[in-house]
Amino acid sequence: KLLPGGENKAAKTEAVEVAAVFEEINRDADCAVYRVDLGDVPADTVDDVLLHMDFTGDHADVYLDGMLIADWYTTGQPWKMALKRHNYPKTLEVRVYPVKNPTYFEIPEPVGMTLNAVDAKPRYAIRLTEK
Repeated sequence: KLLPGGENKAAKTEAVEVAAVFEEINRDADCAVYRVDLGDVPADTVDDVLLHMDFTGDHADVYLDGMLIADWYTTGQPWKMALKRHNYPKTLEVRVYPVKNPTYFEIPEPVGMTLNAVDAKPRYAIRLTEK
């Protein structure tokens, strides 16, 4: 940020890594179920953590303690889900569903039901104040 008088100030923050590991725990004709384990989040260091998920299928749901908290339909884009509003859970359940009925897609129709990748990305916010 350029301050009055042309003085530049740089803000620094400590980079944080948050682990995200997933494994398939169940599969039948209706859906594939995955457990996603998340590492510790230093909530005082980050503004939020976005869980990036890439899946093949019609749609996917995320459950926390048995309650549906988010869903996403295939768009061709990775799914980004904020974790702060859920108090940075340690474990989530992701269910991926296949395409069952003929559906129009603007991308190649997804075949199967697989969670391909999960990554946790910290988001930072730096608040500047005038003296």
